[in-house]
Amino acid sequence: MLFRETGLVAFFLSLLFLSLGYSPAAAHSVKVFAFEEGGRIYGEGYFADGTRVRESKVEVFDREGRKLLETRTDGNGAFAFPAPGERNVVIVLNASMGHRAEFALSLDDVKPAGIDDRAQEASAAGSDGPGEVVPAAKRDNPSFVEIIGGIGYIVGLFGVLLFWKVRREKRNHAR
Repeated sequence: MLFRETGLVAFFLSLLFLSLGYSPAAAHSVKVFAFEEGGRIYGEGYFADGTRVRESKVEVFDREGRKLLETRTDGNGAFAFPAPGERNVVIVLNASMGHRAEFALSLDDVKPAGIDDRAQEASAAGSDGPGEVVPAAKRDNPSFVEIIGGIGYIVGLFGVLLFWKVRREKRNHAR
């Protein structure tokens, strides 16, 4: 019986140490995403946890590093500007506290870079703003925090089941 309890304590301590090893810097990394439609570039900036990057500077460079234009994200983290004459650009998002992300956009691509078919269909169905864009990377890949949360949920369910099992056994032994 003592071995079981020791093993259970070791398991929970291991889980605790693994969760403490998660880097907060990864949780606050910034991402930028953009596509061209109808002669305009639309995009958005967001942190790894899905929070929008609001009121931040967006710069557009050609492949040689010459600055073509500058704009800012709005309150929803979105930005839009007329497509520059260059066919290959690099979009740089400078978020607060030194966070920076780059997105290379080739305007020669047949399909807009970085979006999936559902976002394209929503855009074609009458969406005229960049707020409708949903980054494919955010939907397809759960974050480390979401994975740990799922594991915690499963462990919690097992804890409730064990609680009810022990309670029933105690009740049966008392009779």
